[in-house]
Amino acid sequence: MSVGVRLRSGVPEPGQSWDAARALGERLRSALGLREVAVTVNANRSRMLAWKNPTRDTLRLSVHHSLLPAPDDVLAVVEHRDASALQRLRGLHRPSAPKPPALTFVHHDLAAVRVAEDARLAVIAPAFDTTTVPVGWGRWPTRPPRRSLRLGSLGGSPPVARIHPVLDHDSVPSWFVGFVIFHELLHAAFPPQTRASGRRSVHTAAFSTAERSHVRFADAALWEEQNVSRLIRRVQSRVARLSR
Repeated sequence: MSVGVRLRSGVPEPGQSWDAARALGERLRSALGLREVAVTVNANRSRMLAWKNPTRDTLRLSVHHSLLPAPDDVLAVVEHRDASALQRLRGLHRPSAPKPPALTFVHHDLAAVRVAEDARLAVIAPAFDTTTVPVGWGRWPTRPPRRSLRLGSLGGSPPVARIHPVLDHDSVPSWFVGFVIFHELLHAAFPPQTRASGRRSVHTAAFSTAERSHVRFADAALWEEQNVSRLIRRVQSRVARLSR
């Protein structure tokens, strides 16, 4: 019989969290009569608790660090899907604040580039102040892309926009970087909507209309089409070089 513990990055007080996760695992193993329990402690911003039983006598549990002080409620949810226990756990759930995006640059100063895009969005979406959304460089991936490349992302609560660092290159025009910033800030101004069918629409009609109003919309689509393969190869080359 065994209990395994794993801590994800971003978990505070790792020593204390490890001990609490170990105790939680032992509590689950004893109460549920299991042979093996594996507990992963996360710092997720949304999904706080998940588990699966790959076999009848084993349990794989992922739990947010803020829930560790309530092992009885975790057990009640896992064993009986207890609604009151789940409600108490939701009250404990404290998502970690998103890390600020990197601002260091070589060729493109995002703070300077975004000025024109913020002004453009102030006209298109005056009800939303996009200047409150931090914009910075994302992290280089550790796995090489194959056929596509996500040039920007928006996530977190409050939202943070991150631009792919492959764009910080002298071959990439600043106006294109600006368009990518514009696209990501549009996601904040025009958030996803759930349709009547239940499907989630990320690029709503209002989003698409606003995006097409950008003066460089056609230029940006053409530039990306003509250069995305080169950008992918640059990322692939970097990943291969660092993995040697």
